[in-house]
Amino acid sequence: MSVRRYRLVSEDVRAAAVARCRDMIAVGSSQTAACRIVAAGLGVHYNTVRNWVRDSPNPDAHNGVSPRLAAELAKARAELHAALGLNRELMTMLHDRERAVQR
Repeated sequence: MSVRRYRLVSEDVRAAAVARCRDMIAVGSSQTAACRIVAAGLGVHYNTVRNWVRDSPNPDAHNGVSPRLAAELAKARAELHAALGLNRELMTMLHDRERAVQR
């Protein structure tokens, strides 16, 4: 029967582990592979690190999304943001023109 030994890991170490995993995932490693490598360095089970990555508050966490898909999503969000800004400008111009006609 194996004996489990639990270690206390500080929040700073957890944050660094999550950041390292994300860096590895961004360059093409799978989430499991990244978590295994980071966990081996910390002396914790890889599932522990995987849970840290999954539960991290970062909205841009990959959570199993491929880097290509994450890049496409970021591009689509930027285009949407630009379109919304343009729409706001056009609406302001239209309202200004309507006010000028009414005077």
